[in-house]
Amino acid sequence: MIGGPPVPWNVRARSTSVPAMDLEERSLESAGDGILLTDKEGTITFSGPSLKNILGYETGDVAGKNIFSYVHPDDLSLAYDRFHGNMSDNGNPEYVVIRLLKQSNEWLWCMVRGHNLLDNPQVRSFVIYLHDDSLRKKAEDELIESERRLRTAQQIAGLGYMEMEPGGKLYCSAEMQQVLAIAEEEMPVDLPSFLGMIHPGDRRKIREDIDAAFETGASFENEFRIE
Repeated sequence: MIGGPPVPWNVRARSTSVPAMDLEERSLESAGDGILLTDKEGTITFSGPSLKNILGYETGDVAGKNIFSYVHPDDLSLAYDRFHGNMSDNGNPEYVVIRLLKQSNEWLWCMVRGHNLLDNPQVRSFVIYLHDDSLRKKAEDELIESERRLRTAQQIAGLGYMEMEPGGKLYCSAEMQQVLAIAEEEMPVDLPSFLGMIHPGDRRKIREDIDAAFETGASFENEFRIE
């Protein structure tokens, strides 16, 4: 399976006496994405109303609190490093997926991105955008667990397997080496070397099945001879 976290959004912030949001930011708020402003130490100075929909806090509940006090202890080092990394880099802010404390004392997986606007005279804040990422994280964890169980079952049954990246790079399990009865240095490392092991009479069909799987995401089952 090939995938990746959603592309981080780009948002601009302005501030007068009270931080104001342009149309793009208002669309994010209405879509359920929260916005926080902090100082350089992470003390929260402003929170958008959508924070209640995500973490359950009213706008004034978090004012004056440090953002790191809401981060799960196991994610604190990552959050701290990314916060200060974005603080020193005004280029393309990067997202991080961490757990944040809800008002109900539950932990919620969130996608968080920071943008250093401390030097912007209209904002003078570090802007943090957060999004409920729990459904995607749950699906990702379930997939990882499913793949782990599959590999364990294959090891127990002595079944070999191979993983192929879109570029054709191959990873073969130790069981596959046993199935093929060849030395480790002779194991295929990419698509051409794998196809070279297949009987010429079966090679074309296997290549077509592989190409179709990458194009459509569909699985296939086939038999072929190894030379």
